[in-house]
Amino acid sequence: MDIEKTVNKILWGRCLVKAHGIDGVSKTFTLRSLTIREQNELDFLKETILQECEEDGILNRKDLMKIMSETEAWTDSDDSEIERLEREVRKLNHGIVQAEYHVTRKKMLEKNLKKTQFKLQELNSQRTDLLGSTAEARSEEVVRRYMIFMSATDKFGKQIWDTEEAFLASTDSVLVDMLTIRYLQNHIMLEKEVREIARSGLWRFRWSASKNGESLFGGPISEWSELQSALVYGSQFYDYVYESMDRPSDMVIENDAALDAWVSDQNKGSSSNKSRKPVNDSHQEQFIVVPDADKSTIDKVYDMNDKKNKDLIRREREQIKEKGSVSEWDLRKKGQ
Repeated sequence: MDIEKTVNKILWGRCLVKAHGIDGVSKTFTLRSLTIREQNELDFLKETILQECEEDGILNRKDLMKIMSETEAWTDSDDSEIERLEREVRKLNHGIVQAEYHVTRKKMLEKNLKKTQFKLQELNSQRTDLLGSTAEARSEEVVRRYMIFMSATDKFGKQIWDTEEAFLASTDSVLVDMLTIRYLQNHIMLEKEVREIARSGLWRFRWSASKNGESLFGGPISEWSELQSALVYGSQFYDYVYESMDRPSDMVIENDAALDAWVSDQNKGSSSNKSRKPVNDSHQEQFIVVPDADKSTIDKVYDMNDKKNKDLIRREREQIKEKGSVSEWDLRKKGQ
């Protein structure tokens, strides 16, 4: 991901894309991110479509799932398998983080993760295909189309469809479908991507200059897009991390799973410390287990120490080299 281009696009709230209609002629369009007001309008439209589907006798997802369970086209065991695979994916991701300095184990976990994700994707695709005719699927399709009606203009800012009637009368579904894909590609981001931007230097200097975000986006909160709101939320999260007295290393900050674990530990520590007296602990240690033969990783971990701790480690190594065997108590007592 190009951080600078993405930040500029979010600040602008628009993006330029290429798309073609049924005539096959490629043109440049502008897609504007939707405001909170427009998101509310789409939510209302979705509820209206669902109500119309119920009146027309179109099955909702729950009722169709019941029928599929009875015919064994899709059963509770299939849902349970999806949940199991999702848990396995989370477990493997956590294991990969823990095995950061164990190259062989990390590769094995990454291989298993790919297999598990493939199985999960297959099952989710099968369920999506089966539920494609539900009331929810129909309402979501209508909402996606209206999203493009609201958002799309030509590169000069002129609306593609002047009125709602003109939009509904249009038969160029190819253009609408392609613009929908382009909108999702440019205005919808994974949490992982939002967090990468929120902690980047290119974004944080802008965020620090305007803590409330209003002057960044040029409008009140009610006019922020969903992506702009997500980025502000992520920025506040990283404020907490960077301003913490026990701020983690950059290596931890740049690893989402590791950082989430650090935040969880901080929250647990804050909760338990409420019932304890303050303790003056000016020295904290973090131990990382590294395979003996992995010299490059050992050097990398060693470089994470400050000068004071490097000097301490050097003195301890000299004591061990001189005596051959030293108890940890004697080592630390003499090394301080």
